[in-house]
Amino acid sequence: MLCNFNVEDRVMAVWFKNEWFFIIGNVVMAYTSGYFSSLAMMYAPRVVHSSLAKTAGMASALFLITGLMCGVAFVPVIIRMVNTMG
Repeated sequence: MLCNFNVEDRVMAVWFKNEWFFIIGNVVMAYTSGYFSSLAMMYAPRVVHSSLAKTAGMASALFLITGLMCGVAFVPVIIRMVNTMG
């Protein structure tokens, strides 16, 4: 939100004018999020009783996909905040 995004229409101040902050931030967030979600998907079925492992795997996949969909659905809210909030 503080990077150089939608400069023509935004009201919020740009704190990071160089686009490398945005690129490096995205790379770090993508790598760590992918790594930790993969760890959670691998270890979730292992920490429950063996009869519940299949259900735990399905539940962890459900919550991972739900989180991704909520993140995607929240993007218009972020854009609106950048364009209207100062």
